[in-house]
Amino acid sequence: MLAAYSSLLQRWPLTTKGFSAGMLFSLGDVMAQRLETGKAEDLQRLVSFGSYGASWYAISQHYWFAWMESHVATSRPPAQAAVARVCAHSAVFAPFSIVSLFGWMAITTGRSFEELQDSCHPEAVFRVWAAGTIFWIPTMLGVYRFVPLHGRVIVTSGANVLWSCYLSKSAADQRSASMESSNQSWTR
Repeated sequence: MLAAYSSLLQRWPLTTKGFSAGMLFSLGDVMAQRLETGKAEDLQRLVSFGSYGASWYAISQHYWFAWMESHVATSRPPAQAAVARVCAHSAVFAPFSIVSLFGWMAITTGRSFEELQDSCHPEAVFRVWAAGTIFWIPTMLGVYRFVPLHGRVIVTSGANVLWSCYLSKSAADQRSASMESSNQSWTR
């Protein structure tokens, strides 16, 4: 199966990465929805999340990884190059990726412009970015150090399955806390 996937990557790199990322992002959303509600019934959210992975995420990651490989710490030993690339990834690509995901989800799920602005507010982006450093920095160190360039999009898409579940669970917990707080204010 790995040989077949590698062959597809060589023949159709963007299509293969897009299909793989879309499937993994969809899986992550199904798992996240099941964590939130016990079922996966929000088809619009699933399609939005999967289409983000298949198109924007896969394409931007494909070109980002290629650019990093040829421009960042190219003359350094592999471990030092991985650290430099993770620093650049965390400082530049991660915030861009968070904003693009929030924007994509807001637009494709029909949210208002005000909701789009709220979801892309710097404080909201920073909270997700800061929480992500615990998960993504070690993950990306491994990716940049050990995963060949052609396999990085699929590996990071796979990691996004777990990250999606975390984000979904956090969002559900925040909604519950917010609802509980507002319910308590009504009873005072």
